[in-house]
Amino acid sequence: MDQSRFETIASDPHRTQAEIESMYRNALEKGETECAAIARGILDSRFPKASKRGGSSIPTTVRFRHDTRTFASGKDAYLWLAQAFLSSRDDALDRYLSLHQRGGKRRGGYRFARRPNDLFPNDSKHQCNTAHYSKLATGCYAYTNLNNSDKFAQLIQLSYASGLEFPDDWEFQPETATNDLNERKEMVALGRKLLDELFGTETAS
Repeated sequence: MDQSRFETIASDPHRTQAEIESMYRNALEKGETECAAIARGILDSRFPKASKRGGSSIPTTVRFRHDTRTFASGKDAYLWLAQAFLSSRDDALDRYLSLHQRGGKRRGGYRFARRPNDLFPNDSKHQCNTAHYSKLATGCYAYTNLNNSDKFAQLIQLSYASGLEFPDDWEFQPETATNDLNERKEMVALGRKLLDELFGTETAS
């Protein structure tokens, strides 16, 4: 379903919590992560107490170089790492944006940007909703309505733009990791192993 139409339907004030949760689950099952994020944001905004009872905050341990910390939630850990990445290289955000601009602006907006509006589609009703993003000390904004697997995917992109490597330079480890997150980590590790073998073979020859 088109994201704009999905958001219009999910934002209907007469729609119940159960209906929005059903939309959220259906979007995930179909692989429509942007729509799922919209539904989750609406749930968090309209039913914050229910979200807390659902245990949405998972203690998460992160590492940046030799600094290891544990945060009460994946969101706090994600923001701390993003800040560390951006602070490690002056042009990190420019490089990140350049990677995405080569293929045109994302339909769902960027995940890191200089203006909060750039985090959302142009017609999104959440552009002024601070529950969906946070401002970092570097002055840029980070979209935060992501599950931990998607947070990791965004950190991979930002770390690449920052000239950092996983897991040598950083780690992101929720206390309870989903299969999706573990699979993404395994794919990154496998990709690096293949590159190491490729360059090792070329060097040897």
